[in-house]
Amino acid sequence: MTIKPFLVDGNIVVNEATITNSGTSIVLPTNSHFSGGGNIFNISTNTTDDITQGTTNLYFTNTRFDARISAASITALSDADQTVQTTDNVTFNNITSTGYLAGPASFTIDPAAVGDNTGTVVIAGNLTVNGTTTTVNSNTVNIGDNILVLNSDETGTPSQDAGIEIERGTSTNVSLRWNETTDKWQFTNDGTTYNDLGTSDIVNDTTPQLGGNLDVNGKSITASSGTIDFEINNHKSFFIGDSYIKIDADNNYSAGLSFIRDKSTPANGDVLAYIFAKGRDSGNQLQSFARIDLNSEIVTAGAERGAIVLRNVVGSTYQDFFKADANLMQNILYKDIKADTGVDLIFEGATANTYETTLTVTDPTADRTITLPDATGTVPVFATAPTSAITDGTAGQVLQTNGSGALSFVDQSEGAVGGGTDKTFLETDNSVNSNYTLSTNRNAMTTGPVTINSGATVTVPSGQRWVIL
Repeated sequence: MTIKPFLVDGNIVVNEATITNSGTSIVLPTNSHFSGGGNIFNISTNTTDDITQGTTNLYFTNTRFDARISAASITALSDADQTVQTTDNVTFNNITSTGYLAGPASFTIDPAAVGDNTGTVVIAGNLTVNGTTTTVNSNTVNIGDNILVLNSDETGTPSQDAGIEIERGTSTNVSLRWNETTDKWQFTNDGTTYNDLGTSDIVNDTTPQLGGNLDVNGKSITASSGTIDFEINNHKSFFIGDSYIKIDADNNYSAGLSFIRDKSTPANGDVLAYIFAKGRDSGNQLQSFARIDLNSEIVTAGAERGAIVLRNVVGSTYQDFFKADANLMQNILYKDIKADTGVDLIFEGATANTYETTLTVTDPTADRTITLPDATGTVPVFATAPTSAITDGTAGQVLQTNGSGALSFVDQSEGAVGGGTDKTFLETDNSVNSNYTLSTNRNAMTTGPVTINSGATVTVPSGQRWVIL
């Protein structure tokens, strides 16, 4: 049954009948009737003013509805399965809003389980935060984006530094930043001093540490000034200055420099290390001028011998100048030796004591040459050096001095001075003032008289004679 557009005030009873609308009245079919104490009004020709209003159920009007909602409490609202009051926890299915969610100064979204900081909030779209601070209190942050953009609201000439800062509690925070003034990446370990990154050197970090081996990748380690220091166990052991290398040690360590050639099949004569001295020639080409070779002369275990060879460049090739050979137990010189001004040759001798033998020369007035004979013997020593070279004499001559350092070979003279060259006289002293002992298996002869002065002794060994004429 459809009643439209009529308003029924009372009860309609229809017994197996169909009510049709003729437009202005309700037509009941044959054998149908309705009963009730009310009236049927045609709404199209009447208004609510024509219907009596009760005292409890009032007509609906916008004014009455707005007033009722404004005056009533939300605690009076409820639905079939839960109450909706300000103190209730209300559960809804999906909520669709065409506006925004407003809340207090601190607004919380708490997924289940509520109150234990668990669960997951999913933003199925972009998230824009217009506030000045975004705080994340979780310990793990996973971000799928491979590039994070900081300072993204900058659209003009950049002026703000940007970076990442680490909160360190009671210690000073540290950070990694892009310095917009210097156009450099920087980091700080103390919150105050910033060190540049991405440049050829690190200028502020005085204690950089390596996390592994240093691979220079074909590059160089350079210092514009000062030194490059290498320390082991807080002891300065090796540093490079402007033009030198120094190996230092303290009271507990000895300074040393080690060269190692870890050859699996060592052989006698292997060069274990080179030390080169290089510089530029007049054509501005880098050349080697000198070299020290460190060799293993004998590699037999338990009988090892080494050698040091000093080589200098002559022309364009190396020439040997000196070799300290432990195999031959000799120091070998390959070039002439020149002792400079004031330099002597000193021999310690077979015993290490305070006595040495010094070989020196009288200051030469011209180039001199001393040739050692091809013979074995002993070189005579003079208390006073001869003033000139000695020219060999003839057979039978003797070596004579003039008392002033001049030596020469002369015919043996008997001593008396006369007008001729007769060899007739042999002169002897008439007194003995020092101790003398006749040479072994030799006799002696003296022309007397002879006085042996006090403190002087003449010893004549057994079987020998001293004849005084």
